Amino acid sequence: MHVLGIALLVGAIVLLDLRLLGLWRGVPVALLARPAVAVASAGLAIALVSGPLLLIVQAAEYAANPFLYIKFGAILVGLANLIALRFTGDRTDDRFARRRGAAGFVSLVAWLAALTAGRMIAYW
Repeated sequence: MHVLGIALLVGAIVLLDLRLLGLWRGVPVALLARPAVAVASAGLAIALVSGPLLLIVQAAEYAANPFLYIKFGAILVGLANLIALRFTGDRTDDRFARRRGAAGFVSLVAWLAALTAGRMIAYW
């Protein structure tokens, strides 16, 4: 379940972030944002429910794993960026995409870092 949640979240976010960075300029942000936000929200909900269930199975081992804290930090950055994006403009305005390229970059890096750190937890 956790992998499904992460796949939905990161897959949808990557598309939206790339649009914010200037790809697919012919596609209105609103047209892409509506389904991407819905899919990403569902993925986030699944990941937030399944993640703690994975954590409690080996809580002591995970607590000593630095990648867990990197993952949590990256998730916090991604969520803070999302909140900032949500409250700093009209998402349906294509000018929003041009003004928010930096936010798209931060989001892309944060979620990919969370994904990578999460995977690295198994190798520590």
